[in-house]
Amino acid sequence: VPAWTVFAVIPMDQVLADLRGTRGWTFLLFLLYLVICSVMVILLLRYNYTPIKSLLNNIADGINIVYDKNTNEYTLIERAFRETLDQNQAITTLLEKKDDALKQSFFNAMLKGNCSQADWDSSLKQFGIQLISDRFLVALFQIEEVGQIFPDDEKLDDRERRRIGNFIILNIVSELLQAQSPVLCTVINDMPACIVNVPDAGNGKTYDNIRQDILEAQKAVQDYFNFMFLATVSGIHDTHVGICDAYSEAAEAMEYRVLYNEGAVIFYKDLVIPETGTYYYPLENERILTNYIKNGDLDSAQQVMDEIYDINFKNSILPLPLVKCLMFDMASTMIKTLSEISSNSKEKFQGNTVSIDQLLGCENIYEMQKVMRQMLQEVCEYVNAKGDQRIQQQVLEFVEQNYSNSQLTVASIAEYMGLHP
Repeated sequence: VPAWTVFAVIPMDQVLADLRGTRGWTFLLFLLYLVICSVMVILLLRYNYTPIKSLLNNIADGINIVYDKNTNEYTLIERAFRETLDQNQAITTLLEKKDDALKQSFFNAMLKGNCSQADWDSSLKQFGIQLISDRFLVALFQIEEVGQIFPDDEKLDDRERRRIGNFIILNIVSELLQAQSPVLCTVINDMPACIVNVPDAGNGKTYDNIRQDILEAQKAVQDYFNFMFLATVSGIHDTHVGICDAYSEAAEAMEYRVLYNEGAVIFYKDLVIPETGTYYYPLENERILTNYIKNGDLDSAQQVMDEIYDINFKNSILPLPLVKCLMFDMASTMIKTLSEISSNSKEKFQGNTVSIDQLLGCENIYEMQKVMRQMLQEVCEYVNAKGDQRIQQQVLEFVEQNYSNSQLTVASIAEYMGLHP
């Protein structure tokens, strides 16, 4: 290998000519490459976009929109996903409502005794209901005054208010009761009902816990929603067959609400005692009460009424039909007295109609006693204001017309006046 250095001397024109030729071929090949790549890209895009286009057409048909070359595919797909999710949520909500409806139907069938053993087992499995024992009791609830539920909302009628009230009661009561025992909730005959699965032991403690939970629920409803409800609780029965008997007991106890104040918790076991109560409202007491009212003697009339209440309700439970009979009899006495006072006076007693409506609207003896005391006070005040002049004038007129009658006595005047001698 010789250590020579070789130099090539080439004319500049020749070098520039070669560079120009190379550059031309480079541009030509680059253009050819762009054309070929563009054609391939277009062909491949068309080939791959065909199924997507078909899919988008189907989506557009499904959601009822126009799909053309100006449509944004991503917007279309996003809208399709959003509507699909909304439909899925709507279907889920519908299924939940249907599931709730099926549960309500199942619970109502149990309360009415229309549930076989096979239906019972399959329904418990279908709804995923876990029980702790084979013993049950039923609690029923009734709203005292429907008009107190959201009274400022004029769009709500009584039916809607009752529905809202039932919903509130079931949510609060079930949450409290479920801390101790499984609870199955439903609405039957417009009354919320809870089927409580109680433990196998501790009956007395079970009743105490249920009473405490219901009282707490009543306080919460009163504090936050400003209305009250009455509760009745049945005895404890075995197996699902006994649920029907428990419901009958709770419903029967609800009939005795006339004996209790509003917001009471009535246990059927406390009502199952010998019905030794005696109906007491003799004609003599009614006549004396009427005379005291006509004479405006409030204290004496009140004393007679309190005596009647004490004899009938203080030491014994009067049978329910007789309780209602007594309420109507005492109401009838008040109505007849009010009517007679109004008919014998040129100036009608203004509180007559309103007071009678209030009296007939009473749902228990305590409401009736309160209204009748108010009526007694109003009537006696009216009689005391107008009665002396009225009685004096009527007595004078009667004496002037009958002074020649040898039978004219204090007794005959009292009989004419409808008063005690």
